[in-house]
Amino acid sequence: MNPGDKVICINDNNLYRIPVRSICTGIIYTLSDVFKCSCGNVYVQLVEVDKIFNMWCPKCDVFRYTKMFFHIKRFRLLDQAENTEKECDSAKTRVKLPLLNPN
Repeated sequence: MNPGDKVICINDNNLYRIPVRSICTGIIYTLSDVFKCSCGNVYVQLVEVDKIFNMWCPKCDVFRYTKMFFHIKRFRLLDQAENTEKECDSAKTRVKLPLLNPN
């Protein structure tokens, strides 16, 4: 996987089966960075998740205040045909919500 690649999230659960912040299974993301931690774990940063947060690498037990990153195993690479199909499906399911009336 390389920056610019489209990936699909295949695991948004943490150890307690609670969804991880900012990513959802089945959603397509674009990689902005792929990097290797000093412990050997490989992480990705996503174009669509541009948040600064206290991040933790469980293998080397290091906290860092940085742009959110996620273990590479949470995603799989999309092929071009699948990417086009998923984008078409998501465009069909968009719903326009009415504006709320404050009165």
